[in-house]
Amino acid sequence: EGLKTKLEGDDCTVDLQYADNKTDAQISQIQNQVAGGAKILVVAAVDGKTLGPALEDAKSQGVTVIAYDRLINGTDAVDYYATFDNYKVGTLQGEFIRDTLDLDNAAGPFTLEPFAG
Repeated sequence: EGLKTKLEGDDCTVDLQYADNKTDAQISQIQNQVAGGAKILVVAAVDGKTLGPALEDAKSQGVTVIAYDRLINGTDAVDYYATFDNYKVGTLQGEFIRDTLDLDNAAGPFTLEPFAG
């Protein structure tokens, strides 16, 4: 949403779509965007190994492809790659844990098991 807000304007229309973690849905979205005349695709890949053919078709039609946060492998169709400052993300997460648990004022040692999913 933040990127959409930054880009949307008189000379730019943004169509933000989510694939709900489904590769086939993302491929279909890419194909539909290209067929609809998209000039730029910003793709946060569900699966960085399967989007190659759809992105190669996009590139062959003059579409600029930006891989966002997740690298897309096995294709030369990606023009740019943009990601987060993962070091800074980790620092902010650590500071949040420290502050939320008030670890500066607590006795340790502590065992934390962060996980994603």
